Amino acid sequence: AQANAAAPLDTQMLYYEVLVRVLLGQSAQAAGLLHELIQRNPNFVRTFRRDPAFTLLWNDPRLRALR
Repeated sequence: AQANAAAPLDTQMLYYEVLVRVLLGQSAQAAGLLHELIQRNPNFVRTFRRDPAFTLLWNDPRLRALR
């Protein structure tokens, strides 16, 4: 969180935070951050749809709307 405050437009940092939250089992938080990341750059949708780390997150209503 502090890293995001220091670099709020750094999409790479946000991506890594999503990955860490997935690994920690924090799916709701990870889905929210992934949604924010996609809102910042909609071109990421196709890439993230193929990433196996994010498979379970696509069941979140915020992300289902982006399919």
